[in-house]
Amino acid sequence: MKNAKLLVTGLLSFSIAGVGHAAAISTPTGIQYPDTIRQAQPLPQLPLVQVIGQAKTDQVTVILMDGADQCASVPPAYQADCLRQVFRTATSEMSSFSDYRPVVQELRMAERQINRLVRDNLDRNAPVVRVDGKRVRAVEQGSVSSVNARTRQIITESATRLIRSSGRAKYASHYTQIAQAYDSTKKILRS
Repeated sequence: MKNAKLLVTGLLSFSIAGVGHAAAISTPTGIQYPDTIRQAQPLPQLPLVQVIGQAKTDQVTVILMDGADQCASVPPAYQADCLRQVFRTATSEMSSFSDYRPVVQELRMAERQINRLVRDNLDRNAPVVRVDGKRVRAVEQGSVSSVNARTRQIITESATRLIRSSGRAKYASHYTQIAQAYDSTKKILRS
């Protein structure tokens, strides 16, 4: 019964592969046969809207803090790109939640800035390492100090904008928690 659809509206109507069929209905006055056959229409898909919540906020802060701990274990030349990957993971975790949009935008912007910074100072001879299954690239040894300093600055500025963007009071605590965890990631950056 490919393409079978069923609709009950006082009479039974269905379609099989686009051909309409109707069943007779027994009523107190006798058997009635329908004059027309209504095809069943699919229900419209409603958009999934997810709102801000403490469980998601906690999950994102854990991603940021655990990710920073993992990045602390790699050599300094890899740390900026490692943090960039952590920010990308946190962003993807929040992207379907409309109330986290300012957080997602801020982390994406920082992730892109750090990506450009790493790409511009990439050590093409250094091996790519994996941290939590993600490929992490190294910057040239001569630019580690400046790249990590600039990455710290990007994170600080971004976290400040994030706290200011909380706007609506009911979300301020969520944005602030994420911003604090996000801002704390810069502590691992050393030259």
